[in-house]
Amino acid sequence: MECSFCPRNCKVNRAEQAGFCRVKGLTIARVGIHEWEEPCISGTHGSGTIFFSGCNLRCIFCQNDAISRSAYGREISVDTLGKLMLYQQSVGAENINLVSR
Repeated sequence: MECSFCPRNCKVNRAEQAGFCRVKGLTIARVGIHEWEEPCISGTHGSGTIFFSGCNLRCIFCQNDAISRSAYGREISVDTLGKLMLYQQSVGAENINLVSR
């Protein structure tokens, strides 16, 4: 499958090799409950956040650059991603917040 997730549109098969983002596969850097989002988003129990690695946009004011600009984290399967989402739901997350950039 050719990767076209970001504006770089490098079309690499990330199941086989890393793309321009330096990430191969599905790489996550952090999973947790974020209680400090806007109240209308996080509700009273927090937003279940999943931070993905490998952003290549290089925004100079990025608050997540330590994890988003590298391949920091670990590669997981799609099944594991689903289990992480269900776990966050089970501990009270109001929603699932997928952070890629």
